[in-house]
Amino acid sequence: MNATHINKLFMFIGVVTIIIAANTWLSSQGGKAIFSIALIEEERPAMAFMGLILVGFLLCIVAGLGWLYSHRFGTKWHERVPPTWLEGFESGALESQVYQGTTILIFVVFPLGALIHFTDVFTSSKLCVLGEEAQPVLVSSVLWHGIPGATNQVRLVEDLSPVADARGVTHNRCEKGIQVFPPVEFLAVFLIDFLAGVLSICFDVSLFRGGFGKRPN
Repeated sequence: MNATHINKLFMFIGVVTIIIAANTWLSSQGGKAIFSIALIEEERPAMAFMGLILVGFLLCIVAGLGWLYSHRFGTKWHERVPPTWLEGFESGALESQVYQGTTILIFVVFPLGALIHFTDVFTSSKLCVLGEEAQPVLVSSVLWHGIPGATNQVRLVEDLSPVADARGVTHNRCEKGIQVFPPVEFLAVFLIDFLAGVLSICFDVSLFRGGFGKRPN
């Protein structure tokens, strides 16, 4: 792929990543979603978990493309950042360098911050067994082994849901949330997010290899 191909992929996938990250972050904070995305659940724990999967995977691609671009093109840091919408502009100008720095913040640093927020929400959420009234357990306390002896779906929830029985008596029961598969699914998600962080760091570091824009002799 040439510079144009990589830049267009970086820009398109980056925009999708930003939209999903911002949308999920706002929704998980109780705000109004910017866009209606069918993949994003309504409950806060489910939102955060889906955000970890989607944003982590997309950020791997964005940071990987940025890293590839920085290694193939440019000799100064601002030349090594994909120009997104402004192909062919003079990146050495002060305002252009500000634009390139802003691109890094929006396309890489913001999604990383979103992943940290989603991780905090996710690990503070609870797991329960579908249809049971047993007290749910914190995700952080059973992260690597799940719920021992579970005979039904393990659900990621904020808490038990009040459900009325045939006599009108209300019981707190595990009903809502999404099905999860600890510990395998959790491990896979954290590996994806870890890779996204590593690729993001590699991209940022590669911008300044050989100094701040000094041409090699």
